[in-house]
Amino acid sequence: MYKRPLLLFTCVLLLGLFGTPAMALVITPNIGPTFDAAVDIGANRGIGSTMYQGQNTYAGQLMDEYFITSGGADIWGTADQFHYAYKTVTGDVRMWIGYKYQTWDNDWVKVGPMFRDGLANNAIMVYNAVRRGPWDATNLRWTQDRTAFQGRLKTGAGAVSIGAENLKPAGVEKPVFIGVQRVTYKGLPFIEGLVDWGTGAGWQRSGNLLLANPILNQPGIILPMLPDETKLGVCATSHREWSMAQTWVYGAQYEQNPSFVGPAPVFPIVDNPDGTCEERPGLLIRSIMVSSEIEDPVALGWGYDAMNELLTTGSWGGYPGEEEGTRIEQFVNLHDSSGRGEFTNDQSFPGIDTFEQPTQEPANLDDDDFFATEVLACIELTAGMHIIGVNSDDGAIIKIGGVEVGRTAAAKGASNVDFVYEVLTPGRYSLEVRHIEATGGASLELQEIVQMQGGGWTRILLGDVASGGSPVYVPEPATIALLGLGALALVRRKK
Repeated sequence: MYKRPLLLFTCVLLLGLFGTPAMALVITPNIGPTFDAAVDIGANRGIGSTMYQGQNTYAGQLMDEYFITSGGADIWGTADQFHYAYKTVTGDVRMWIGYKYQTWDNDWVKVGPMFRDGLANNAIMVYNAVRRGPWDATNLRWTQDRTAFQGRLKTGAGAVSIGAENLKPAGVEKPVFIGVQRVTYKGLPFIEGLVDWGTGAGWQRSGNLLLANPILNQPGIILPMLPDETKLGVCATSHREWSMAQTWVYGAQYEQNPSFVGPAPVFPIVDNPDGTCEERPGLLIRSIMVSSEIEDPVALGWGYDAMNELLTTGSWGGYPGEEEGTRIEQFVNLHDSSGRGEFTNDQSFPGIDTFEQPTQEPANLDDDDFFATEVLACIELTAGMHIIGVNSDDGAIIKIGGVEVGRTAAAKGASNVDFVYEVLTPGRYSLEVRHIEATGGASLELQEIVQMQGGGWTRILLGDVASGGSPVYVPEPATIALLGLGALALVRRKK
């Protein structure tokens, strides 16, 4: 029978011999060949340790084995408490481990591989962990050992789940291996959680695929800011701040240049340069309000379909719209009330409020409801991957070259939502954005996420060419829009 080597813990032994001065004997932990360092993160310093135990046989393979002791309240919320054994990595890399719990006293004890941007307790991180409990007293077994792909997407922000947890298949005690990896695809870095249940199916995706570009957020794809040089290793928490959990970790390995385990992401493709525009930078913005004759727009079905009807025909619900206005601007950075976007120097929605600039409150605290806004322009795009963002209250739909590249929920508060799309043929494309406002706050920002020289990414207002953004031009001829539905604003009622 295999006998585990003696576990060594850091200790100080004071020896007083025959009246000689006391001597301190320090035994330093051996973190083995896999990791660069091992530390406690958070308030539970001094509880955790990583001890290399040599090699043992697991799943028919001879693997390095570690004994990890951890404390800590949790890896969650706005700050973490856990033990971390890690190394610094760059580029595309996969890391995985096997595990077996030795001692624990909490159902939420966790262990798993983690990407982390630094050792601060509130750092950005992405990890794939296993939860132990709860205990099934009837069948005398632990019921879960489910995997959870989770992360903190901004320094100091609350942690989130990245897709649903992966429940173990019937008849399986626990995963054989769990992993996490970064894969570059079409120039964009992705992070993928992995699990091998030991059923012969091999690696499977845990949770959702995660696009690891900075400062982005898109439905179904969460995008934290993880730099190319980051830390990657094993995290473990007892889920009780001053309690202790102990886990055998085996097969901790790093592999360069992995491939996706699950399907590769699919993005909208734009390949019809159709933009006809003036050589004048800017975007054409038009807003129009639902008729005041409609007593209850919600009951009548105010939503995206109604928004499109109002913007296309100038009428909805049997009544022409009101307070229509049109304006050409360098950027789209509009605010009526409540939450704002990422950028300052807000402007009013044309026709909805009096345009005053500069001003800190373009709507003059006048909360308007039930109106729609359309933005038209030509956007000059290079071939390759692009990211367009919208911060809106309420929703927005974005089309480029006649292709819908994204839409948000129709009802939402002011928040960033970003959409990745691929351009096959460089050129000028038509840009159409439609924004809906129901009740409460109203705001609209159009943004672009661009890569900076020397690496890194930044969020800018769409049209900010000086910061590396794509040029946008007033559509040709602008007079058609100004003399079309926009001219009706001269004869429509004011409320």
